[in-house]
Amino acid sequence: MGVYYKRYFRVFVSIAALFLLQQCGGLDDNDFIDSDQLAREQNIAILNFFADNNITGEEQVGDSPIYFVREISNTDGEETSSAVCGIYYTASVLDGEVFDSHLPEDGESILLRQGVNAILPIGLDLGIAQMKEGETFTFFIPSALGYGGFEFPQIPANSIIKILVSVDRVLNEVDRLNEEIALINDFVESNELNDLEQNPLSEVRILSSGERYKTIVAGSGSARPLQNQVVSLTYTGSFLDGDVFDATEGDAFFTYSFGNNQVIPGFDNGVGQMVLGERALVIIPSNSGYGASVRVIPAFAKEEFINNRIIPSFVQAIDPYEIIMFDMNLREIN
Repeated sequence: MGVYYKRYFRVFVSIAALFLLQQCGGLDDNDFIDSDQLAREQNIAILNFFADNNITGEEQVGDSPIYFVREISNTDGEETSSAVCGIYYTASVLDGEVFDSHLPEDGESILLRQGVNAILPIGLDLGIAQMKEGETFTFFIPSALGYGGFEFPQIPANSIIKILVSVDRVLNEVDRLNEEIALINDFVESNELNDLEQNPLSEVRILSSGERYKTIVAGSGSARPLQNQVVSLTYTGSFLDGDVFDATEGDAFFTYSFGNNQVIPGFDNGVGQMVLGERALVIIPSNSGYGASVRVIPAFAKEEFINNRIIPSFVQAIDPYEIIMFDMNLREIN
């Protein structure tokens, strides 16, 4: 059973851990490489690529070894630094084939948060900080700030990465929360959760952090969990479109100490409304869920980074700024 919220993590990407793995050429100490020599060689390779392809106007990201070319500028655009950004992108190895992309024809731009260690490769995080809304840059990221010694399909170890990025929109956390609340309200209305003929017992209640709470099956008694009490429940976790990302299985219970930051806040807030035997639906906006999570490009690299404890396991299922919901049944309070 893949439970993504037995422990609540602030999103944290260990740049130090990633950097160490990169400099060692991956996970095997026997594969140690001369990182300074590799950096020099990759710098030359990038500059040669510019010369061979008649690329001019290249710039560097501060003192870093990352180069970029402004494809489209927008001096009046909103700053991306520390903001929630919607981007489109095309990623390839230098002078190689595309290994990942998300384009306008694929749907809405993907969301990520710049500047909070929540983007991999970390060189992309540094690069996006140079951009503004409406701009398009091509970034050239050496392996030390890319994927280091990790190797993936179409991405050899110690590759220079080329990523074309367009910033479609820039918003703050409050803007994003307002978007999520609107989506949640639409979900409540379209599923008639406040229609007491279709869905009796109670209307949807709004909890302290914006969660929506709906009793599905009444419980017994009136006692709710108190801090430090151990609660056991069954649940199904899903997105608004119904896709399930996690669930208890069979007769298994999920057990934890209530009110002690062992689960995401929205889950705890929901459980705190329940009485024994009650079944409820709790809809959780990202501010009390997994927030910025971690955006990994390409997504197929997530498993490797999770296995090496560079990113937390919930990233496998939960993208940045996802609305999630839990159909939960409180079975025991001790």
